[in-house]
Amino acid sequence: MREREKLLDDEYVDERTVADEAARAIEHNDPPRGATTTEDDPHDHRGTRIPVALAIPSLILAAITVSLGLGAEFLLGLSAQAAAGLLDTTAYVQAVLGR
Repeated sequence: MREREKLLDDEYVDERTVADEAARAIEHNDPPRGATTTEDDPHDHRGTRIPVALAIPSLILAAITVSLGLGAEFLLGLSAQAAAGLLDTTAYVQAVLGR
């Protein structure tokens, strides 16, 4: 709209011009796709709905977070066993050297 009204970024724009520009932008913008109407909305639309394709990754991450939180004791046991195997190298040395 600023280009159409020939308003450049380095020129001073008073508050009235900004308010008029915002009002025209609101009037000319189409409502978002998938929007539903409400009585108290002057533009006859409500916020956009989140597409399923965008919701699925966040739901997957939430499920992973919950499963890590609930399965922390199991993971702690695995981590302790792995750490013990890395710190105690006698079994590895015996396997490599054949003793």
